[in-house]
Amino acid sequence: LLQKKSLEKLDISNVRLTLEVVVSLRAYLSSIITLHTLSLASTSLGPYSMSLLVDPLKQQKNLTTLNLSGCCLRHFGCSFLKCLLSSPEIRVKTLHLENNYFGVTALTEIASSIELNKSVENIYLNNNNLGENSLAALLTLFTNNPKLQFISLANYVF
Repeated sequence: LLQKKSLEKLDISNVRLTLEVVVSLRAYLSSIITLHTLSLASTSLGPYSMSLLVDPLKQQKNLTTLNLSGCCLRHFGCSFLKCLLSSPEIRVKTLHLENNYFGVTALTEIASSIELNKSVENIYLNNNNLGENSLAALLTLFTNNPKLQFISLANYVF
């Protein structure tokens, strides 16, 4: 990867991330000083790969947009998000989580993380397997986080 110490946007969408690539990405994210936008959309990150990226992402105090759409995070990915978003250093304003097959338990964990962080203003949850019980979690999330301005639930059936 590049050796540049400041980067506006890093888009690695639609790339098959092997463990070797994830290890290189981890090293790069650890060395970069400023990153504003990271897109890992449709990369099908596994739990181990995601765990490798948590610490370097926590160092990115200027990260404002994180796109994890289509990463098949399901429930196991919530521990990654919870660990990342519960860090007070993280100031992500826009979070893309479309097409991740979340259920109500996963959404509740994400909501509690965002509730602690309070920096998230926009969250995209389109095309997730949420169900009618998740409405209560969404309402709690919106009520307890005054900075949250936008929740997208396109193609969602309650």
